[in-house]
Amino acid sequence: MSFTYRDRVRADIRRWAALGLIDAEQERRLDADVAGRSGLVRVQVALAVAAALLLGTAAIAFVAANWDGMSPFARLLLLLAADALAVGLACTAALRAREALRAGAAQGGHLGWLAEVLTLLSLAVATGSIALMGQTFHLPADTRAFAVTIAALGTATALLTRSGGAGGVAALALAVAAWPGLDHPVIGARPLPWSAWAVWAALAAGMLWGRIPARPLGLLLVLVPLALQVTAAIGTDGPHADAGALAVLAFGLIATAHAGQRVSRLPARLRTGLGHAETAATGLVLAAVLIGVAGQFGWPAAQAGRALPQLLLLAPCLGLLCLPRLLGHGPLPIGHLILAAAALASLAFGPVAADADAVEAVSVWKVLVPVLGVAVAAQLDERRSLSGGALAAGGVVILALLMLSGDLIGVSLQLLIAGGLAALAIGLSLRLQRRLAADTP
Repeated sequence: MSFTYRDRVRADIRRWAALGLIDAEQERRLDADVAGRSGLVRVQVALAVAAALLLGTAAIAFVAANWDGMSPFARLLLLLAADALAVGLACTAALRAREALRAGAAQGGHLGWLAEVLTLLSLAVATGSIALMGQTFHLPADTRAFAVTIAALGTATALLTRSGGAGGVAALALAVAAWPGLDHPVIGARPLPWSAWAVWAALAAGMLWGRIPARPLGLLLVLVPLALQVTAAIGTDGPHADAGALAVLAFGLIATAHAGQRVSRLPARLRTGLGHAETAATGLVLAAVLIGVAGQFGWPAAQAGRALPQLLLLAPCLGLLCLPRLLGHGPLPIGHLILAAAALASLAFGPVAADADAVEAVSVWKVLVPVLGVAVAAQLDERRSLSGGALAAGGVVILALLMLSGDLIGVSLQLLIAGGLAALAIGLSLRLQRRLAADTP
């Protein structure tokens, strides 16, 4: 099985031809078009990134060698000139790429990648300039304020140049700013200031509306600051992670995005953005399950009792997910229901004892089955990245069970039972598939 986009498209073309949806000539033309998209474009992009890094590093090294001998006024002029040059090059490339795409020119894609690289370079130059200005004028160090400033700059750059890379940088900066113990590691709760939330709202709105190109991974990065503020806390005894709160947040986002896509009055691009947000939020479900698994294996920062209020909060989220089906406007979200079952199973059990000899064989159902449930749900919804990540996590959990359990015979018995149930589910699904095929005219 190939996981590359090009091979999947070619497999679809062959399948369409076998089903008679396209003729032999169309199959040949489509296959030639896919094959004609040379990988040299990726080489050019990689070389452009390498060139930008090398030139940028050379400029930084040159400035650093002469920094101490320059006056503050000369430093300011140099930084402003560097910012203006980087922003000018990025804007020029972005405008030319947009014109080429509107004209249907072949080089539009190349100019788009060049504009993206130059935009990231301009953002890097601006970041360095802000840091050097603070050093020049002896401003007090404030990591959170610096991160929020970079996020605001990245969001503005992403909105103006429609750069997905700049949006990703802004999301990462907000994630740094959202860490509760930043600059004050002994404070348990330090929420983000209103300015950071304003930047976050502008960034999220730009991605949902389509102004900033964003895949589910980009929206997942945007959700990280929100997840950190809800989930993570720093106390005098170290960090804490609340898996239940993260699961509730994830399913709240999934249910809202799922219901929003059924509103026909919304613009198509907004419904597309909500679809990407729904996919991104499922990644938070896997994170919640893994945090719960870590707590059950004895990680003190993630250990918690049975969080009944959080489990009850999942009920209205699941009801909102099933509402379109109840109203007759869509299929039953089986994948999401399996995700919910995995989160509930991980959160409903108490933690496994930290003593290696006390890890029970029933832990297969507490830690392994929920992770594999996420993989199954992701495969049902054709989310390959999430499915692959969950399967990899499942492999790690299996190794941990085998290494920490003092009852390997019991673990093997539980694994056999779980595997047998999975095989039974496969048999039932095949039988149902044959029955549906027989009933189809």
